[in-house]
Amino acid sequence: MPKTIVLKLAEIRYTGRSIGNDVCVEIEVFGAMTKFETKLKTGASVKPNLEIGKTVLGEKTLAIPATIRVTERDILFPDTENLKIVFKINPSAPFPQHSVSTIEVRESRGFLTKKGARFEIVIEASVAQGKKGSSLFKDKSIEWWEKWRELKSYSYRGVKGKEDYNRYDPLIRKVVAEWNKEFCDDIFPPDEPLDPNLVKAMIYQEGRVGYYPGTGFNVMQDGNPGDPSIRTLRGELKEYWIDDGKKQQLKYANAKVTTVEESVNWGVRWLYHKAYVNNGRRREWRSWREAVERYGPPRKDYAENVWSIYKKGIKKEKNSSILLWSVSIFFIPFFMLSHQGSAAPIKEAIAYSMNEDLRMQIEDIDVRYGAATPLFFYAIVEWRKDWWESLRVGKKESNGVTLITIDREPDEQSILKAEFLKLKGFERPVLEVYGQTHVGNGALYLYEIGETSARLLLLARGAVDAHVDGAKNPENLERYGYDECGEVFKDGALKSDYRDLNGDGISDLRLSGIADMLCEENRIEGNSSADSRQITVAHRRKERVFLWNPEFRQFVERERI
Repeated sequence: MPKTIVLKLAEIRYTGRSIGNDVCVEIEVFGAMTKFETKLKTGASVKPNLEIGKTVLGEKTLAIPATIRVTERDILFPDTENLKIVFKINPSAPFPQHSVSTIEVRESRGFLTKKGARFEIVIEASVAQGKKGSSLFKDKSIEWWEKWRELKSYSYRGVKGKEDYNRYDPLIRKVVAEWNKEFCDDIFPPDEPLDPNLVKAMIYQEGRVGYYPGTGFNVMQDGNPGDPSIRTLRGELKEYWIDDGKKQQLKYANAKVTTVEESVNWGVRWLYHKAYVNNGRRREWRSWREAVERYGPPRKDYAENVWSIYKKGIKKEKNSSILLWSVSIFFIPFFMLSHQGSAAPIKEAIAYSMNEDLRMQIEDIDVRYGAATPLFFYAIVEWRKDWWESLRVGKKESNGVTLITIDREPDEQSILKAEFLKLKGFERPVLEVYGQTHVGNGALYLYEIGETSARLLLLARGAVDAHVDGAKNPENLERYGYDECGEVFKDGALKSDYRDLNGDGISDLRLSGIADMLCEENRIEGNSSADSRQITVAHRRKERVFLWNPEFRQFVERERI
């Protein structure tokens, strides 16, 4: 079972000849320096019991490098000596475990004398007991938190050199500082505070710091249609967590996303929620890498891309690799790519219907035709495939290409799939489109394709659900035996079936599929997140029926008629 280990300066023993009694011991571990000053005579000892760091111990022996400096402070001739050690922690041995290091310090009077003192430094490793706060981070001010970790500046400025990816740095520092203080002052603080550089990397990945088409103020993409984050944070969807040792419902009445600041604020809070593990009476924490995986869509490349930006400053695109902290390695805009094949005129017509800034950012345009409608086409404009996409519809004619206006385009960030249909009772072709958000939720859209416009016949929210967003709810524990459970469609989306269901001679729609209830099973003692998996605990048949309403010329869900 992984354990949170607390390292402490447990004892200082002073033996040998006296070189003075004004003693300072400094220990550097995990890149942080801890200092302890005391008045101490030879032959005596002191037990500071001072925390110098925290770490997580798994199944293997952990080797921790540290530097110890002992100084007897003197105005004219201070005496000092350094020692580098490696403290090994054995997961199989009982706790607490101790490391005793001996440092010999010789007296100096402008030259080294024969007087030598011996200092024994005892470092203790013990299992964290969940006492209030961490001595390293507890009760730090907001100003301290804002300066705790420097934000890396992104020197890359986009294809045309006009985009500022550092524009929200002060906001990121402020928001992350506030939530770090909130959680690090709690009874059960995280093992490691949230790094604002990780949040900045997520904001770039989510929507290129707001420069992707349609991103707007929602730079962390929280609260999109079908995304439960904001509804859960408001308390409309019940989830529970441990706050200062007490179990209570997660509820912020003011949770909403209407500005960039709100998007960052609630996005960071949701990321903290994804890092949290409900362990009954106390709070435990996943790694931030796991939290990022749970924040984003059910795809490995999301977390991998975020981590690449966060750790290396490298963002991989379809036709490029971008070094954000320096200059771009190379970037090939869409309009520079050679257009080959019969789709070239369509791609050019779509590309040049946009302004230059958008056109410069296109990776590709995927053009598709329908077997029964060879003149009509739909196209998926890919600013980044399966991540930022938009839909275009048109008709190929003898004198060129005509683009058709879409009454209401899909508001998800990408197009999961699309298909032209020839439905009974409809003279015009119908286009079926499944949209999908970054998180993996989405809707079904049906459009009737006319000569100049694509008319929306149906918008069915909830037709796509490929993301297991587990809710921490005691009702799940009673029903399934696990408290963190969530539902997901077996094939990611409900399947559409068009047939006349009420005998009026016009096709209706049945959406159906299997919804799996998946729960988080922690396979190791203590319910820790370090070794867990999702298991299927229940299935249910999911079906929705939409009948054609000739009066409104729309599909209407049967239960609502």
